[in-house]
Amino acid sequence: MSGTHGREPIVVGVNPDASKRLALAWAADQGERHGLPVWLVHAQKVPTGG
Repeated sequence: MSGTHGREPIVVGVNPDASKRLALAWAADQGERHGLPVWLVHAQKVPTGG
């Protein structure tokens, strides 16, 4: 997948836990420094029936 102008985006997983935000902060900083888009990914379990 190509980002803006054929450059690869920074893709980072996010977690709602505040103590897990270091990766998000790093990705945002790198995106700003290098002019790259940052794509956030959040996965959620699908409830399963018993």
